[in-house]
Amino acid sequence: MFNFISLRNRLWRNESFQPSLPPTDLAVTVTIWHTGSGITENDTSVGHAAIELPETKFHKKQYFSLRPKYKGTVNPFTTLLGVPVQAHVASPKEDVELEGKSPDRAIEVRLSEQQINAMHEEATKYSEQIACGSMLYSLMPRYSALWLSLFKSKSTVSHCSDSVTKILASGGISSNVSKICPWVITPTQVAQNLETCTNRSNLNRL
Repeated sequence: MFNFISLRNRLWRNESFQPSLPPTDLAVTVTIWHTGSGITENDTSVGHAAIELPETKFHKKQYFSLRPKYKGTVNPFTTLLGVPVQAHVASPKEDVELEGKSPDRAIEVRLSEQQINAMHEEATKYSEQIACGSMLYSLMPRYSALWLSLFKSKSTVSHCSDSVTKILASGGISSNVSKICPWVITPTQVAQNLETCTNRSNLNRL
């Protein structure tokens, strides 16, 4: 039987990854609240993932954290539809307050300014979609996107770890994302994927 507790204990630490890329003082920070194993009533959290992008010559410092706008709206009855997204999570401190605890892991990845600029542009695109109401939150975005397509909706559907994964991918950090799981990727899996950042083959320089 897969040992979730062992996996979580192994991952609950902070690390700094410095891939073999052009020298830079810039780094993105991904914060992770791990997904619960579901074994006990106190261990059923879906977890959370967020990303902080540093200031560059072309972009201000940016913190991106995708959350539903209203508590309690993410449930089995809204799985297919998606729910409104919270307009703005201002800082890691606000995320800590919303989660009720400090993150289980904070992963720092040093990258080139060009890669980070690309991530800024992707995160800004998401923020613009949220501002105009065309972004919806769903724990199972694949199901929601399929359902919404039946109504010819142009809304984008995502969740915290899915959006963080796409922002990282825009800067050349590939992830092992399931092609069949309706939830796409969990916060804990985001952390696992970032472990491969020390492998040059998993970083695609732009």
